Amino acid sequence: MGTGLFTLAAGLFLLSFADASTLYGLYAGALLIMAAGMGLCMPALSVGVMAALPPARAGSGPG
Repeated sequence: MGTGLFTLAAGLFLLSFADASTLYGLYAGALLIMAAGMGLCMPALSVGVMAALPPARAGSGPG
């Protein structure tokens, strides 16, 4: 999960330099890095949230 959050932060850092003159390929690369970070950390975060809920509230966890 830490690797995913670090990767997401790196993508956001790169994206912070984007402006109207940024080439689309560079912009898409930063978004791809962000997507990879989200893909690495979101499953672990979802499991953590669902494990913390009591069984009676399991239906409201994903929302």
